[in-house]
Amino acid sequence: MTEKKKYQLLIVLTVALFVYAMGTEVCDRWAELIEGWAELKAKEESLVSPSDLEQRRNALGAEKAALLNKVKESRGKYQQNQAGLFEYLISSASEHGVKYRSIEPGEAKTVGSAMEQTFKATCSGDFLTLGRWIQSLEKGAIPVKVTKLEVSANDARRSTLQVVLWGRAHLFAGLFSR
Repeated sequence: MTEKKKYQLLIVLTVALFVYAMGTEVCDRWAELIEGWAELKAKEESLVSPSDLEQRRNALGAEKAALLNKVKESRGKYQQNQAGLFEYLISSASEHGVKYRSIEPGEAKTVGSAMEQTFKATCSGDFLTLGRWIQSLEKGAIPVKVTKLEVSANDARRSTLQVVLWGRAHLFAGLFSR
């Protein structure tokens, strides 16, 4: 091999080694840097200006007011307090033919603008009537969740059942309908 060919081969190998080193080491690091730059630009584009935030806040406020009005309308004629809850329970029972023996208020916890009122009710009625009544309570004007239910029959020949029901109602402070 001639001396010129040796140098040309050495230069080609050096260039190939340089290209390999650039491709494996330097370009990978630059790719990470370029990805970081792209992420930064994407975050910069997704930033919201203060005027956009104000518009979004006003839109959410209007939506909240509309939802509160909808809640007020759906609550019927019952006040969102303990007296309104018991009025609702009694009227619901009389609509379904359930007879109350007693209603006892339980613990009342306030969470934000809502109040959770527990109660215990003792009543009687036939199986189908009691089932429909409990279903109407859980889907009614004031949301009531039955937490515990004890059912007993005094006389096997009669269809009347004695029920002790523990429940929890969510009342929203300051919401009164009409």
